[in-house]
Amino acid sequence: MLLLKWLKILLPLSLLTGCGFNLTKVEINEQTFVFAMYVNKSQKDGSVEVTISAPLPNRLTSGRQAGGKGGGDPYAMVTKSSTTVQDALHLIQRDLSRRFDFSHTKVVVVGKSYAEAGLEDLMDWLQREPTTNMSIYIMVAPGDAKKVAELTPVFEQMPSEVLIRFADQHNMITTNLKDCLFADSGNQGYALTYLAAGMKPMVADQEKLEPWTGIQGTALFR
Repeated sequence: MLLLKWLKILLPLSLLTGCGFNLTKVEINEQTFVFAMYVNKSQKDGSVEVTISAPLPNRLTSGRQAGGKGGGDPYAMVTKSSTTVQDALHLIQRDLSRRFDFSHTKVVVVGKSYAEAGLEDLMDWLQREPTTNMSIYIMVAPGDAKKVAELTPVFEQMPSEVLIRFADQHNMITTNLKDCLFADSGNQGYALTYLAAGMKPMVADQEKLEPWTGIQGTALFR
């Protein structure tokens, strides 16, 4: 009788636990994992241009080189413009078959003209987005941020991986989102890595000129 009594108590609880698990489970194949984001000042007054870079799982196969001919690049980039970063991302989301996930975003690159106008809108969205990784590295491009995304990832699969390697190897100022928010809350300035972008001959491709990105210096914000 005692055993039967305990079964009556535990059985409903186990069923509820199973239901909760199924309701909160998110399928990976329904997500778009954004690895990098590029933000520019749009040509229209008061508008911002946002570009996301996300991997294509069906092209991330072992043995395939990034940018290799025939199979295409292992990542996709989508660009939209609007009055705010949030609105631009909303326009991008409408054209995608999967939902955004920024938990794997490691790099945000802003164009020079957008950086000079202030990063308040971008910072506001980043701290409000629930999937944001507080360790995101923020960098400044010398011109159009999308030019940085065109770099040739010689040793990696995606351009964003090259930028992450710069930080991991301590070749740049490793200022992340958390550092910027702390500095801003304390009414202090902070420094971001200022990138260089241009064309460089690739030895592996018979000195053919390809897009290249490196470290140029430091951008100061106050």
